Amino acid sequence: MIYAIRAVSTEFIKFGRAANVGKRMETLSTGCPHELELVAVADWPDGQEKAVHLYLQDHCQRMEWFMDGIKAQEVIGWMRDRENGMRDLLRATRQLRKDWRDKPQKRVKPLIEDERKVWSATDKIRKQMANALLGGHA
Repeated sequence: MIYAIRAVSTEFIKFGRAANVGKRMETLSTGCPHELELVAVADWPDGQEKAVHLYLQDHCQRMEWFMDGIKAQEVIGWMRDRENGMRDLLRATRQLRKDWRDKPQKRVKPLIEDERKVWSATDKIRKQMANALLGGHA
C-alpha cells in the first residue's frame, strides 16, 4: 500500500509504503510535533513508491516528506483514482525520464562554459588586485 500522510498545520506530506498504514501512522506520530492525517491510500505495488518520489523529487524536503503543491495534489488525485491513477503516475514518470535522457548535455555544457567564464573573470580580478598592490610590478 502506498500512502500520503499530511502533517496538520504544515505544508508537508509524507508519501511512503506500508503493509499496515494504521500502524505506520502510529509509529510516525510518536515524536512528531504535529498531528498527522491520512490523506490518501492506494493499493499499488510497493515499487510505485519510487515512482511517486521520482515525480515529486523537486519538492522533497527531507527523505519521504514533500512540500504540498500542484504536483503533490496531482499524486493524491491519482492515488484516489482507483481505475486510472497508477497509469497516470507511470505516464508522468515515464515522461520525466524521457526528458532527462533528451536534455542532459544541453544542461551540463552551459554550466561548464559559465564556470569557465567565472574562473577567467576571477583570474583577471586577482591579477588586477596584485598589480594595484605591487604598484604594477606583478
